Amino acid sequence: LERSVGAGSLPERLTLYEYYVDDSESRWKPWKTLVDAFVPPSDNKFSSILVPTVDTVRTSWLLDRVVSNKTPVLLVGGSGTAKT
Repeated sequence: LERSVGAGSLPERLTLYEYYVDDSESRWKPWKTLVDAFVPPSDNKFSSILVPTVDTVRTSWLLDRVVSNKTPVLLVGGSGTAKT
C-alpha cells in the first residue's frame, strides 16, 4: 500500500506499525516513503555502513523524538537488530 490515509481513519492494510502520521499533512503515510536509497560511506569502512531500511528509519525517528525531549532511552534486542 503506497497511498496515504487521512488522520481520521486507520490504514486498511498491513499493520499500524507500517505507518506514521505526517504532521504537516495530517495523514498516515507508509514508513517506506521515508527510506532513502543506499549510498556507500565515503571512508569505505565496513563499520560505517548503515543500510537504510524501514526498521532503521522508524527507530531513528522514534529516537530523535525521545532524545529531543531529553528523555533517557535504552534500546534492547538481539544482535543485529539495529540498536546502534
